Amino acid sequence: MTDPLKKNAAAPPGTIAAAEARLNYRFPPDYVEFLESSNGAEGWLEVSRPAGEPDYYLMLWPVEGVVDVNEIPEVKAASGDLVLFGSDGGSENYGFRRSETGSGIVQCPNVRNGASDDIPRGSSLLDFLRDLHARPGVPL
Repeated sequence: MTDPLKKNAAAPPGTIAAAEARLNYRFPPDYVEFLESSNGAEGWLEVSRPAGEPDYYLMLWPVEGVVDVNEIPEVKAASGDLVLFGSDGGSENYGFRRSETGSGIVQCPNVRNGASDDIPRGSSLLDFLRDLHARPGVPL
């Protein structure tokens, strides 16, 4: 499902484990598998959209970028229980929820006012990509 995206080379050995340690979070297995083959990717996704509406742009950040973004104090404060891992290149981010209230991937605005702003997008990276492909008319 990431075929239309421009993919980076695999994450350097040890980078994923180091990121998990710094973020105190264990990435989902299929996300780790993605990073082991492509340390980030971006581009336009062809999705089911009404005629005339643009496709979605997706940025999946390199694991080093995931750490850098999530260690910014303002981002930490705003993202709360999320580990952000990508964006639409504009006003929306994607993150892994890491809390007792649930897990999975959510979409949230850059200016997040809490979990009530989050849109569930799946329980795994594959579910997330399927969801992006299947939800016409949902702004990203």
